[in-house]
Order: sequence, then structure tokens, then C-alpha cells
Amino acid sequence: MPSQSKLAIFGDSNLGAVRRAFDDGLLSFPGYDVEFWGAAGSEYRNIHYGKGALRPITPEAEKAVLFVNGKGRKHLRTKDFNVFVFYGVRLRWAEFFAAYIDLMLDHERSVSEAALASAAKQFLAGASRR
Repeated sequence: MPSQSKLAIFGDSNLGAVRRAFDDGLLSFPGYDVEFWGAAGSEYRNIHYGKGALRPITPEAEKAVLFVNGKGRKHLRTKDFNVFVFYGVRLRWAEFFAAYIDLMLDHERSVSEAALASAAKQFLAGASRR
């Protein structure tokens, strides 16, 4: 059997509906090893990006993240998953990608991975304050 891709579903309180449907067998992701990660309310706002991962910054947020995840994963790192789904998260990705999509599609221009990572970090930090 081929190895499954790892899928992280990250979200705020809206993630609970997806998790419940998944746990009740009403929703499936064939071919994926699925993990849920996130928190509700103020604990969601206490998840920050740093050292290459999303991580809770308070003990309460860590408790919420561990409850949602159910597999003991305290940090959400990009290198640990093949696919990410952001569900119910107030990120407004269109605002972020609008500035970079032309550069990413133009083979004669480019934006470095470091610049994109830095911009994404700033964008996520701003989104957590909304």
C-alpha cells in the first residue's frame, strides 16, 4: 500500500464542525493521514508563528491545541505535512497572494523563498490581531 500524504486541517472554532463530521464518519479524506490543529476564541489568538512553526504561546492555548489535535502535536510545522487546509480561519489569503501572484507566475521575475516566508510571517502576525 502506498504511503499516505499527511494533511493538516488548521482552524479556529469553526474547525469543530469538520472534526465532528470526520470523527462521525460523515467526511473522509481518502489517501490522507489527517490531523486537526487549532483552537477556539482567545486561545486561537494565542497561536503565533515562530521558529518555523505555528505554536501556542500560553499554557491555555497549548491545552486547547492538544485537545483539538488529539495526537500530542504541540507545534504545526510545514515540513511535517504535505497539504494544509485552513478552515474558518480569518486569514483573507486573497489579500496576501494579490501582492505576489504576478511574481510567482512570471518566469522572468521571482521572489525568494526567504522573502515570501518573511511576508507570510508578517501577514499571519497581522491576521492574529484582527
